[in-house]
Amino acid sequence: MVGKESGLNMLILLSAEEEKSGGRNRTSIISDALEAVIGAIYLDSGLNAARTFIYRIILSHKDDILSDANQHNYKGELLEYLQARGEAAPHYEVLSEEGPDHEKIFKIAVHTGGKITGVGTGQSKKEAEQRAAAESLVNFRRNENC
Repeated sequence: MVGKESGLNMLILLSAEEEKSGGRNRTSIISDALEAVIGAIYLDSGLNAARTFIYRIILSHKDDILSDANQHNYKGELLEYLQARGEAAPHYEVLSEEGPDHEKIFKIAVHTGGKITGVGTGQSKKEAEQRAAAESLVNFRRNENC
């Protein structure tokens, strides 16, 4: 979000393949670049300069960042939900990986109580796990309301 708004994503040098696959807008690449900028500021000008940059560029947007749905931790919420009911922690299983390495799509199932309670897909295992956990929570809550 901050990396795109600042135009940092337009300054990243990408391979032709990464450019074609949408890498310029890939959150992981932009966040890695922003982290590198912060590190460069720290190495060049010290901790106070890096701190000032972080406050001015990132923390000034904290409300927007924290309200972003992509920041929601469904895996943690599912774990807390299960623990509150005395159940075992969920287990995540990769069902499939499709596509070339630079455009891979993962399909992941979450197992709770010995059965699949949610399935999710995403461009990373983490994203697919989050979506599977979100679906699992929806299914649990739907069953509670029946």
